Amino acid sequence: MADHASLCGRTLAAVVLALWLGTAAAADATSQPATEVHAPVVYALDVALDPESRMLHGRAELRIEDEAGLELILNRRFELTELVIDGRPLHRRPLPRDTDAVWRVPPGTAPRTVALAWHGPLAATPSGLAHRDTLGQREPTADARGSFLPAGSLWYPRALRDGEPLLHACASRCPPESTP
Repeated sequence: MADHASLCGRTLAAVVLALWLGTAAAADATSQPATEVHAPVVYALDVALDPESRMLHGRAELRIEDEAGLELILNRRFELTELVIDGRPLHRRPLPRDTDAVWRVPPGTAPRTVALAWHGPLAATPSGLAHRDTLGQREPTADARGSFLPAGSLWYPRALRDGEPLLHACASRCPPESTP
């Protein structure tokens, strides 16, 4: 059962991310067609979510399309296990901060590639939660009843510049065995 739950969780993560990214891109691109929107960061995510154990494991490769520095922010419940820029490891200790973990990616020659890996437990999904109750939810949750990964929960490393989230494009995949 855990294998099926993990596959369902992975599918859910891809769907939630695709929906959020589509909404964010559409909201930011109101004055130009989506094909003309330039995303300074392109993500390739590989996420495994096991709702029964409430564990999330993620890997990402980010391609930074410009030379400016940026910050990566991740919910403190996750442990960053890999941070590599253009094949060179970067110090994995986050900057001092009271809430979420932040790492600084220095300016460099474009394009640059950042590889990351992280994992951690999710909070249990609250019982009796109605759809409207999820609107202000800040924590990523999972259990056998369902999973919820709101974008604001920082369940994957978000790219920021000057404290503002960067528009980004994303490619996600689900293994063939996860399709019904």
